[in-house]
Amino acid sequence: MRFGFMALAALLTVPMVWTVTGAKAAELPFSADAVSQLGGEVIQKARILRDQDAIRLEYARQGKQLIQIMKPKSGEMLVLDPATKTFLQFKGKVPPAQGAGTQANPCAAPPSGMTCTPLGAKMAGTINAEAYRISGGKTQGTMTVYWDPKSKQVVRRESSDGKVMQVEFVAKETVLGRDTLHWKATYTEPEQQPQIGEWWLDPDLGVRIREQLPNGELRELRNLAVGPVDTNLFQVPQGYRKVEPQQAPSAGMRQGGAPQGGARQMPQRQQYPAQGGQYRYPSPYGR
Repeated sequence: MRFGFMALAALLTVPMVWTVTGAKAAELPFSADAVSQLGGEVIQKARILRDQDAIRLEYARQGKQLIQIMKPKSGEMLVLDPATKTFLQFKGKVPPAQGAGTQANPCAAPPSGMTCTPLGAKMAGTINAEAYRISGGKTQGTMTVYWDPKSKQVVRRESSDGKVMQVEFVAKETVLGRDTLHWKATYTEPEQQPQIGEWWLDPDLGVRIREQLPNGELRELRNLAVGPVDTNLFQVPQGYRKVEPQQAPSAGMRQGGAPQGGARQMPQRQQYPAQGGQYRYPSPYGR
């Protein structure tokens, strides 16, 4: 049914500016308005609420109000349509946002078909990092990855084809009334202009409250309030009816039947889609 495709399309474009950095930070509930601007014009808005291990997003897509509820620990995602009082349910691994403080050691769980070899301690700019050589899988040639165990993120990535990604810590800064850590990533490749992305991480909440993408898009968490939120907002309201999405091709989704329990397979979510190109935060595997 049409609701299913509209909701799934929205999953690929709603601004995801949050990221959990650790158990302690993830336990702090908060609410905020996620706003994306390009050229001074607001292009996306969403209301975000977090309560321990659950996240709720309220947003409009093609004039339709939708609610997305994600529960990473239980592997459940819900998409609610308040106008029709219907909802979609997906079971599986909820895709985490990429960013500072979210990435494990690159050799901890490399994708299938990839080989990861530890190279020992090495410097990545001014950062004491652990180096790893990655090859195989969809990777063309080899790749050397520098991972910072302190900030738990990739801080440099060198590909055999000449592409380089370098992350630098800029400064501690106060942004939108919050104490943040300012990070910058520079992407270079042969015969191309460098691309720069920046983010400001709130270490107390474990969220990026501002992001500057290479295409000029600015994303912020505004009106951020730390404190209890209504736990009922993370459940399906009474009177809602469960519906099933159609099984047909759609960008960013896997096809497949429903597993036991009647819940559909979790759709794959693109990270940080942006007009003029897709921007992704540094990944250990060059994706």
